[in-house]
Amino acid sequence: GFGIGGVTIPFDILAELLPSSSRGRNSTYVEYYWTSGILLVVIFAYFTLNNEALDSDTAWRYFVALCAIP
Repeated sequence: GFGIGGVTIPFDILAELLPSSSRGRNSTYVEYYWTSGILLVVIFAYFTLNNEALDSDTAWRYFVALCAIP
């Protein structure tokens, strides 16, 4: 859909505005942090949504709060 297809547009615009000498390095940083963020969300989900100590009605709220931290 629109969200999946439109998510790469800001990175393309960023790459066009960067000087050519640092374009590759900065694009690599973006990809690295993007991948790290995806892995971090998986870890947050595992520890909050799969936690026996948390009530299932409030576990998702902790998950959303952890994911909202920039």
